[in-house]
Amino acid sequence: MISVASFTKKFDGRPALDNISLNISDNSVYGLLGSNGSGKSTLLRSIAGVYTPDGGDILADGKTVFKNLEFKNSLFFVSDEPFYFAQSSLTEMSGFYKKFYTGWNENTYRRLCEVFPLDASARIAGFSKGMKRQALIILSLSCSPRYLLLDEAFDGLDPVMRSALKKVIAEKIADSSMTVIVTSHNVGEFENLCDTVAIIHKGRKVLERENSGDAGNIVKAQLAFAAEPDAGMFRDFDVLNFEMRGRLATLTIRGGFGETQARLEAMNPLFLDILPTTLEEIFIYEMEAAGYGASKLI
Repeated sequence: MISVASFTKKFDGRPALDNISLNISDNSVYGLLGSNGSGKSTLLRSIAGVYTPDGGDILADGKTVFKNLEFKNSLFFVSDEPFYFAQSSLTEMSGFYKKFYTGWNENTYRRLCEVFPLDASARIAGFSKGMKRQALIILSLSCSPRYLLLDEAFDGLDPVMRSALKKVIAEKIADSSMTVIVTSHNVGEFENLCDTVAIIHKGRKVLERENSGDAGNIVKAQLAFAAEPDAGMFRDFDVLNFEMRGRLATLTIRGGFGETQARLEAMNPLFLDILPTTLEEIFIYEMEAAGYGASKLI
């Protein structure tokens, strides 16, 4: 288990991560969402033991990750700018990683070279952005890491390759108890991938929740009334979003499901329908609550 405990990291005196705490369970996929510059990449580099803490700590199985060689040998970090030696091919890079990762699995490497159709003898520098990411994914999974960190994992991948990556990650977790921490700007990628999702903004945690298919403490409802409703009717609710069309009101409310539904039913609507809430909607509502929304930008 990885525990981020009140971790703070500053650059030029300014906090990129500000007293942030997260718990990442073993054998799971943990997703990090956030606005541009929110600190997602800094957090991944900190988990990888690249940055010294300016406050708090990051622990893996109770041991600090910084200067922890045993931990780093069990971890592979695919950054948003994948690393490879100039003029090197996938075959040559595989030889490099074999020397450093004791868990290198040649069978995994050969299988993944079939899943992701790359020319292993060609220079990686000549690959497209998506192909470079595929090459590093092949290398990372072939190292059989206990912890795999993927920064913008799906960036540059077409829909077929994104689907293939998700399937390979799921298989690897099932086979080898791997833990994956992944960031992405595409919220939809997390819907059926992550076990837990965290939202961070300006270096702070906004939300951490299990991705169980429900909206947690956010309820989206649609109600119809005999007379045209007014937004003031819902002033005692924690309303995140409100839309009205004639006598039909659609609103998103922060609160417990049972209590919220009972309070809405007590308003005697002609009908009440609880609607599914997507992870993307939750992200937008939480970011707007944190002061970062489209209405603030436009």
